[in-house]
Amino acid sequence: LVIQAVLKVAAICLIFVMLYIGVYAWIDHRAHFAGFGRIVSLAGLVAGLIFLLLYLLKQLASHISCSRAANYIESKINFDQQLVTAVEYHENSEDYPYSKGLAEQLVLQVHKSARGTEFKSTVSKWLTILFAVIIVFGLGTAMLYMHNNYVYFANYFTRLTHPLADVKPLPPTILESITADITVEADSLVTMAVRVEGRIPEIGQLVITSTASDEAELSEDGIVQILPLTTSLDEEGNPVLKADIPFADKGYFRYWFEAGQAKSPEHKVVVQSIPKIKDITAKVSPSRKLNVKPYVEKVKGRIIEVILGSKVVLTVVATEELSQAVVTGPDGKKNSPAILQTNAKPSPVQDPDDGSKNAQSQTKNNKFNFSFVAKKEGFVEFALSNTNGITNEKIPPLQVLIKPDEPAKFKLVSPASDYMATSVASVPIEFEITDDFGLKTINFNLEVAGKEVETFAFDVEKGVRNQKIEHVLELEDFDLSVGDSVLFYADATDIKTTGSAERKHVCSNIYFIEIKPYTQRWHQMKPALPGQF
Repeated sequence: LVIQAVLKVAAICLIFVMLYIGVYAWIDHRAHFAGFGRIVSLAGLVAGLIFLLLYLLKQLASHISCSRAANYIESKINFDQQLVTAVEYHENSEDYPYSKGLAEQLVLQVHKSARGTEFKSTVSKWLTILFAVIIVFGLGTAMLYMHNNYVYFANYFTRLTHPLADVKPLPPTILESITADITVEADSLVTMAVRVEGRIPEIGQLVITSTASDEAELSEDGIVQILPLTTSLDEEGNPVLKADIPFADKGYFRYWFEAGQAKSPEHKVVVQSIPKIKDITAKVSPSRKLNVKPYVEKVKGRIIEVILGSKVVLTVVATEELSQAVVTGPDGKKNSPAILQTNAKPSPVQDPDDGSKNAQSQTKNNKFNFSFVAKKEGFVEFALSNTNGITNEKIPPLQVLIKPDEPAKFKLVSPASDYMATSVASVPIEFEITDDFGLKTINFNLEVAGKEVETFAFDVEKGVRNQKIEHVLELEDFDLSVGDSVLFYADATDIKTTGSAERKHVCSNIYFIEIKPYTQRWHQMKPALPGQF
């Protein structure tokens, strides 16, 4: 009976608190209680809990003694109040006011009458189970609901328990756009998202509609799809509504998010061909003080390395005709270079007079030039607009790096490495020398049989960055014997690229030509017997 009373009052308290706080949060969300209203609400909650606790104590008091339990059993099973009298005698045997002999006789009589009777059967077990189920189900529901609406209820519970504190009520649900207008190509996967502020809804939806053009009004028959969504958390723990939608065909669309009464701003999705960069050519002109010859190179991997202070002219070719190009240089300034024409492949055009087909060249306005001076490392950013009004601002930028002056590099072309030759052989020797900015001098060095090194100088064109040198070594011009060696190598000096830096003089690896005998004797081995190796 005591357990049943406790479970009953606990279930009532749980239902009361859940309903009270839920109704309070709902009313406070709309009425925005001031300090007085919040104090009255808190007093009502405390008063209700005190009343329920007193009720619990009363229930416990009614079942805490054996005599009260006996009265309860008499109300279920009639013993003509003999059970109550016997229990009272048991509780007050020393101070029993009536005849003790008669009472003892009554106890024996009740004992015989109640033999085989299960007193606990008088308590309805289904009520105990019902109260336990209400408590478990209520706690589970409350925990789940609080998990999904923690921010909402935590805010209003704080307002209720701190009536004089400056705690603002949650505003209604607000959907703030994360993704705005989107321009993509066909067969692209587009991510759309909004940030949820204020009251957090459990579900929302994404609405996508098609339009006839970029600026056309919405129409009821233009709805493409409505996608149900659930609120999730981003990497920073903020609630968002997010969806990844594939767009297979070209067209114009608009999208927005909805959650309850909240609606996000409408944004556009344009699925069309997007101008991209097809090719970039750079003409690099280092400062005249550096004595470096201008050069032209294709830009690969969106990275270009130049000498500090070089003037760079970029020639950019787009994949389609352009109406405008906006270029942001390494200095952060935006420029709008003029769009130039480029020749396309000639196409056959039929002559209307004789029906023949003649090749006619076509031109496309898909090229522009942009120049800058490389004073520091940085990026060149592009935003291209085609003739359909589609602008691509997500073009990978061109990275500008200041290139350090590296020493010259050598490659022995002929012979491949150290070599063996007779004393009368002709040995063609060829080196390939490269430098990142330009070569100043190139020498071929030869030392025969430990004698003094002989140097052969080669003419170098001003600013050349790659040059091959050749020298044919006639070994019969030297008095060589078997076992002698000829040592050779190349050296080079590159141009000076800065006012303070010195020219870098480097040498190749040292290679040897060893003199071998002119004739060789070969001895035939005896054939091996079967089974011998």
